[in-house]
Amino acid sequence: MNASAICDDQFEQCGYTVVELLDEGELRRVREFYESLEIGSIEGNYCSVHEPNVDFKRRINSFLAPIIQSNLDKLGFITGKVMGGVFVVKAPTHEHVEPHQDPTLVDEVRGRSMNIWVPLQDVSTENGCLWMLPNSQDEVPMVRPGNGYDHPGYYDRVPKGAIWGAMTPIEMSAGEALVYDHRMLHGSKGNSSLTDRVAIVSGLCDRDAQLRFYHAEESDGRHTISEYLMGESDFLSFVDFVPQAAVLAGRTTVEPTYIDPSEFARRYGSSSSY
Repeated sequence: MNASAICDDQFEQCGYTVVELLDEGELRRVREFYESLEIGSIEGNYCSVHEPNVDFKRRINSFLAPIIQSNLDKLGFITGKVMGGVFVVKAPTHEHVEPHQDPTLVDEVRGRSMNIWVPLQDVSTENGCLWMLPNSQDEVPMVRPGNGYDHPGYYDRVPKGAIWGAMTPIEMSAGEALVYDHRMLHGSKGNSSLTDRVAIVSGLCDRDAQLRFYHAEESDGRHTISEYLMGESDFLSFVDFVPQAAVLAGRTTVEPTYIDPSEFARRYGSSSSY
């Protein structure tokens, strides 16, 4: 999937863009559906993909994915296939979601995958909008395991203050969609408002792409990565970041790669504001 086929010049230049996605009627439907789930009180940061009940996750996916797919098709994202749908919620909290890259989901030699992030209310730096590092999708490892923070990341040796200082907050209106490359470094700061910040998230890839997932394990300083070939429903079967229903395609030992802090400063500036 190339950027020019599905997005605009900003995406091609920066690795992300913002488009109008949901109208007022669709926003109301999604908000009402979220309320009907009765998730209850949330502390810190929540994502429905981590719920243990597969039927619950399937219900969310079945509701959200068609809405997102239909609207992306109207916008001309005709080469893209929507991968599921989840709710992500940031309750009033000082907790950050630290800058990170999303896991590899396709063969990135042949194509790309992206995230679609849609807030259900206006978002700003006050209530936990996303922050992006423009152009950070370039020159990064093509295999990023989906172990949360348990596997070394490309930017791990750069001070967090320097990373946040180089990032850009993306303030958005309710119903807009932030479309960004899965390789993009992104995160969010706290929510200092009095209400939960609720958003929906889905993935996007080529319609004929073989979905993949990588899981890493460390032993004696060596990192072994398992590659799984995934069907769309396999993403509902995770236990401890391992897909239980997928096909194990192979294992390989890799040496983690890092960007040097001085190279980061050369590319993105050396600001250390936090």
